[in-house]
Amino acid sequence: MKTKISNSWFAWIGVALLSGLLAFPLQHELTRFPRGLLTDDAYFYVKIAWHLGTQGLSSFDGIHITDGYHLVWGWLLGGISGLTGLFTLNPWFHLGAMLWFYFMICWAIGLWFGRTWLDVLLLFSLGIVFKVLMETTLLALLLLILCEREYLSDASSLTGKLRWRWRPLLLMLIPLVRLDAALILGVMSLASLFTSGEKSSQRWKSVFTDCAWIATGVGLQLGAHFFLFGGWTTVSMQLKGMEGLSTLERLKQNFSGFYGSNLISIAVFFVLWMMASAAALFREKSERLRHMTVLAAPAVFVLFHLIANNVINYWYFVPAAYVHVWYFLRFGPRFQSRWGWAGRAAIFLLSVLFLFKWVVDSRIRDPQIQWAREFVEEVKLKVPTNEPIYQIDASGWVGWFSERKVVNGDGLVNTREYARRLREKRLQGYLREEGIHYVIQNTYPEDDLLIDQAGLQVSMDSVETLIPPPLEFPRLTALGLYRLK
Repeated sequence: MKTKISNSWFAWIGVALLSGLLAFPLQHELTRFPRGLLTDDAYFYVKIAWHLGTQGLSSFDGIHITDGYHLVWGWLLGGISGLTGLFTLNPWFHLGAMLWFYFMICWAIGLWFGRTWLDVLLLFSLGIVFKVLMETTLLALLLLILCEREYLSDASSLTGKLRWRWRPLLLMLIPLVRLDAALILGVMSLASLFTSGEKSSQRWKSVFTDCAWIATGVGLQLGAHFFLFGGWTTVSMQLKGMEGLSTLERLKQNFSGFYGSNLISIAVFFVLWMMASAAALFREKSERLRHMTVLAAPAVFVLFHLIANNVINYWYFVPAAYVHVWYFLRFGPRFQSRWGWAGRAAIFLLSVLFLFKWVVDSRIRDPQIQWAREFVEEVKLKVPTNEPIYQIDASGWVGWFSERKVVNGDGLVNTREYARRLREKRLQGYLREEGIHYVIQNTYPEDDLLIDQAGLQVSMDSVETLIPPPLEFPRLTALGLYRLK
């Protein structure tokens, strides 16, 4: 797995310093709203990790216990926040430390799996263009280790007794990072059926053994979650499937996303998959099916979520992108050839388009970006630190930068009881029950209603506007603060 580049201490020191530059001096620019590198879900992790690390509390708002996150990734970030908390409680340092850790994972993928500095940069960029600080980049790292050391290595043609000793541990660990990643492993394990030099019975034994280790990991994840929170699955998983959409409606929603953004990600996914598959077709006939099976595994993960998940986001594409790009760089045509150059240029173009979009968004969205920063500073002045605030959308970003107890209204990182009431449309009276007097919205009131969600209605007559939203802002950026009368 190690390359000559990864053996260089100068390389590691250099990327560590560069990651520090991105995580600290450039943090303000990277964490803007809207159109920052982090999505709202990433700030859920950041705020939960802050509470885990500084208070040992699995909570987003600091009031309610939540299980709406993937445990391993949340605990890793919580550990980083805990270590940072030994020196300072300044939120800027805590977020910077988490970002530094994330960027180092991206660099580690590049240094361990890239053969040239161009490969390193191309692999690193994949962890940026699909948003940052999400668990799927760690998942991609583990999958790449499994691919290179096992399913796509020369050792795959050896007998099961000679396989890598850490293989079972990795097969158990991956479902702990993301439970649905067991689907990737299940498909990937079928690659053993196409290894050369083994009897058919030995191949099937290898598949069944792998599946047993995968099932063990799934069982550990489910058991740990039930032991800690009293339920088998996360509250966010339950809510994301709340809408009773048909398969066609779900596909339409996932292909469009916000402003058609998912369509671009899906197009990139298919292009990278086809590039890797084309490279696999030039392998020896005895290896071809094994390689194609491995490439199909993360693709099946994406296709499954497009069909079964009501909301598919950027980071769902990360495991497939990493595996397919790495495969093309590792097994595809060399850089000196026409197709090798063209393929790398296509991957590089992805980063160029991302940077272009970043620059354009910086200009187009500048009024909203400046307003969001001003808004959270005003919230700090107008809302006491011990007062909870109810917010449905963008609560992650506001919850972190306002340094206030923002209660998550969409329920993804709220309590299991709140999720039950949300599903059953029984939220009437929730604000009064929780003693919540402040509300933040990032949309304009409709029909004289500030909030109209699952039985919870708050009319404009019942609130005092403390910070009015600017007029004619784009969807989901019109931040305003209100107090119940």
